[in-house]
Amino acid sequence: MKTFEKLLKSEIKKAEAAANKATGTKNCKVTGYSWQIVHPFDFDPDVEFVEAICEICHDYGRRADVDVRLDIPMSDRRRSAATAIQNH
Repeated sequence: MKTFEKLLKSEIKKAEAAANKATGTKNCKVTGYSWQIVHPFDFDPDVEFVEAICEICHDYGRRADVDVRLDIPMSDRRRSAATAIQNH
């Protein structure tokens, strides 16, 4: 099984695209992230997903009102999904 070391460039682009769509801007950037390994299926404990919460800034450093959650299947990272969520 692959191990998670860092976000791939394609995953960062997905997060930034989701943030741009949610905020209506065109210059959102991922400035940081945290992650954890989750096992979403009780019937198959070998299935691993990484859930990464990305902090988003836009307009050269202004904190955005949204964060982006990336759900990354470790078996095939090309199938990661990005969802904009309201930050606290």
